Amino acid sequence: MERVAIAEGLSFSRFVAGMLHLPDFGDTDAARARRIEELIEMGVTTFDHADYYADYEAEKAFGRFLASRPGVRGRIELVTKCGNISIQNEAGETVARRYDTSYEHILASVEGSLKRLQTDCIDLFLLHRIDHLADPRGIAQAFSELRQQGKVRYFGVSNYQPVHLEMLRAFWPELVVDQLRFSPYDLENFENGSAFYAMQHGIRLMAYSPVSKGKIFWEQSEKAQRLRAALERVRAELGAPSLDTVCYSFLLRHPARLMPIVGTTNPERMRSALAAASYPMSNPQWYSIYESSRGMLMP
Repeated sequence: MERVAIAEGLSFSRFVAGMLHLPDFGDTDAARARRIEELIEMGVTTFDHADYYADYEAEKAFGRFLASRPGVRGRIELVTKCGNISIQNEAGETVARRYDTSYEHILASVEGSLKRLQTDCIDLFLLHRIDHLADPRGIAQAFSELRQQGKVRYFGVSNYQPVHLEMLRAFWPELVVDQLRFSPYDLENFENGSAFYAMQHGIRLMAYSPVSKGKIFWEQSEKAQRLRAALERVRAELGAPSLDTVCYSFLLRHPARLMPIVGTTNPERMRSALAAASYPMSNPQWYSIYESSRGMLMP
């Protein structure tokens, strides 16, 4: 498995395991442990969490795995996020969403994640969404204290565009990762300069929703049908086993060295993703997919 250097002393597997659906990896802790171990055996050693995933149960389940396998922590990289708060009614339905990246909330969130994950250090800690009430001085103070205490090694963000990164980097220049939506279906972060900004400033990019939550495969919109046709043409040219392999090859082709976050609960889908490294895409093939997604020729 190819690895991507994130910062001094820290590298990630090129493909990242998304833990949003970790509780669905199996009905028991033993079943989930087997799935996690299978991922590590595939070379996927970086695990992406957020505090609230699966109603705060994903980190707990992973923490029980780490407690049961004392030697594993040193072989993997832990990523988690904070700041995304769901407000639920008595029926468990989300009725509102709030963002909080205050000094106090960041410190409390890290403590909660450390406890749930049953570890003493997080390798990479991200602010999950853009908080319009954010105080960058408070964020920088929290980051500084957490690093001095040895609780977090490195910091980054998720869903930040260049203008937001510029603001926060003025107070904390050492942001090492931005986690953004990238897929053949979702071109926004190619179009708005986020990928180029990251390359300019040495920020690594983690790509979430790399198959757009499956819309590429099942949606019946004109765009999705057009895109599937282009992906199928390229699949045949490459001799790739599946359309999802082609989707991941599309992401790997970009010079920003995107790190796809694969959140599937199906081991075969993970293998299809990893196979993308064996099917490098040409410039004409990449742009044919890009144009099909745009629905028009490049300008």
